[in-house]
Amino acid sequence: TSIGDNALRAANYYYQFIILLVPNALALIRDATTRALLFQGISVTAVALFIFTAGGQSYNIVPYAFFWK
Repeated sequence: TSIGDNALRAANYYYQFIILLVPNALALIRDATTRALLFQGISVTAVALFIFTAGGQSYNIVPYAFFWK
């Protein structure tokens, strides 16, 4: 991969700030219609991403099988 594990571990420290940033950024939008559309768009994207990444086997790992089977 082009991104090392160390960079991904360092990014974990910033997740808490991202969780706080998104609602605050949405609260700054004055137009209620735009705010609602952005909130729904972010929610649908988050749910779709969860379904896409959680479906099927984790990491496509082949289950262990004994050599005599």
